[in-house]
Amino acid sequence: MIKLQKTSIALITAILIIITSLPALAADVVKPTNKVVIKLRGGYMFSAYKGHLNYGQDLTLNNKFYPNALINKADVKFHNGRIYEIAAGYFLTDNIAIEGSIGHKTIKISTETDSKADTIALYVRAHNKSSKAVDVIPITALIQYHFFPEGLFRPYVGAGYSYRFMKGGADNISLKNGGGIVGQIGFDIPYNDLVGFNVDVKYTHRPSSDINVKNVLFMNPQKIPQKYKDVLPSSKTLRLHPSTTAITAGLTFSF
Repeated sequence: MIKLQKTSIALITAILIIITSLPALAADVVKPTNKVVIKLRGGYMFSAYKGHLNYGQDLTLNNKFYPNALINKADVKFHNGRIYEIAAGYFLTDNIAIEGSIGHKTIKISTETDSKADTIALYVRAHNKSSKAVDVIPITALIQYHFFPEGLFRPYVGAGYSYRFMKGGADNISLKNGGGIVGQIGFDIPYNDLVGFNVDVKYTHRPSSDINVKNVLFMNPQKIPQKYKDVLPSSKTLRLHPSTTAITAGLTFSF
């Protein structure tokens, strides 16, 4: 937390220095916005999310029903991580633009999973704890409104949709691709007609991510008698909704 606060203070200080020095460096920049803008950004994505998954399964063993006899529990935590992004925008009018972007971020997902089969005929239990890196590639489409497209300070807001591809995960956890609605706020500061500085914040509201939780009993096959393996489910797919906030900054190139 202290490191994040220091990073935020340093970023804000750098932005203030740039803003106060721009009038002398770019006093002649009061020209209409160019049509095409390319942005190269990097920053930090806050994806702190901790969820608890708990589901039961009825088992039929020796012709008897045992309601919720199989219990699978999983604690899943998404950690923060750096993000890098390239975006391309096109101005439909002086104030309205569309933007598409693709990024890459690596986040850590830690899991702790516990599986238990508890019946009169069978009692077995297995536990698994792991932490693995996951590569996330978000592709985002937005429509934006720019308030002062000819000024030295050019704030904007945007809204759209982001779909993310996810690769990697823990030994007994696998994540599937998903997407969600995005809100955006940011500003551009031109240095000259071609180059400028950009700060961008995007909030993705509860994007859907299907997560497949394996029964960790199957990772310990020696604990399961052969006659019970056919009635124990190997996995279950559930859905998570971790919201994320990405704060990035970088350079703009106008054409």
